[in-house]
Amino acid sequence: KNFKPFRSFRSSSFTLSTQPKFLQSFKGIFRKRSSTCFSEIDCSPTNFGAAARVPARVRHSLEAHDGEVNAVKFSPSSKILATGGSDRRVKLWDIVGGMLRKQKILEGSNDGVTSIEFDPSGQQLLTGSYDNTARVWSLKNCELKCVLSGHSAKVTAAKFKCYYREAVTGSHDRTIRVWDLSKTACIHSIPTLSRCSDVVCSDSFIISGHFDKKVRLWDSRAGMKTSEIPLQGKVTSLDINSDRTQLLSCSRDDLLNVTDLRMNETRLELRAEGFKCGADWTKAIFSPDGCYAVVGSSEGVLYVWDTLTGQLETSLVGQHRSSINAVSWSLSGEYVVTVDRTKMANLWSDC
Repeated sequence: KNFKPFRSFRSSSFTLSTQPKFLQSFKGIFRKRSSTCFSEIDCSPTNFGAAARVPARVRHSLEAHDGEVNAVKFSPSSKILATGGSDRRVKLWDIVGGMLRKQKILEGSNDGVTSIEFDPSGQQLLTGSYDNTARVWSLKNCELKCVLSGHSAKVTAAKFKCYYREAVTGSHDRTIRVWDLSKTACIHSIPTLSRCSDVVCSDSFIISGHFDKKVRLWDSRAGMKTSEIPLQGKVTSLDINSDRTQLLSCSRDDLLNVTDLRMNETRLELRAEGFKCGADWTKAIFSPDGCYAVVGSSEGVLYVWDTLTGQLETSLVGQHRSSINAVSWSLSGEYVVTVDRTKMANLWSDC
């Protein structure tokens, strides 16, 4: 799906400004490759997300972990949901009759789980941990495949590169590492000058968010920084849409920033009365079709913005009684799941 450029008009919910220089190095990196079959795990943008249905109510709420729930992610098929918590466990769920049903538990982390990512095939899971490592799990047999050790502080983000034999991790040790998964070896270590809160990546680029209020773009093959985006608050999360044309960041100044990478010159700031970013690890994401941005607040409220108009689409009160840490939107467009600091997971739908 191709998106029309953002319309330039003023609204109380967003601000649009131009920054023509610092994004020039993005040009060309985000262009689509020729499409191939999904089984080849190509790095082409994943355009199989259905039209997103804006959530309206909580269908199911439950205590998902024995402690804070830090991470949540739907599989590419939308059939499996993974959650990770401070109880050191990764749990796999399916959705039956509008309810979450636990399938498996993956144990092996020596400290709390910070991030979760499926590979494009949905057959592998990559997790980051407070124990300074990342782990790759096989979902065919729910067994641990390898442990990625080398960071000297907690791993806050772990992502598969589209070329799924490699992975990228970001850490509070102020480095980004690129891993060859076939050898369980670090092939690049990139110093970043600041604690890393999140990363997004492809085969040729890495974008990282940091505590020093900056977003950095890296050439992952050369390990060199190519651009830097200053923000007004600590960066808590990053997300990129399926077309790789928009970058979403969340920061501690209670703003979501959308950068249109096609125009190489604009930034959209999404804000809402009452929205407060609850933690240094609060995650904001795009909907699977890129039409919405969603994040949870320190008060347990879910906020959804229209990324074309910049208007707040809705704010929803569910069953959360604490700060929402993370959110995931199924690629089918049907469900949203939010997780919080007091064990809870909420399954949302539009009806």
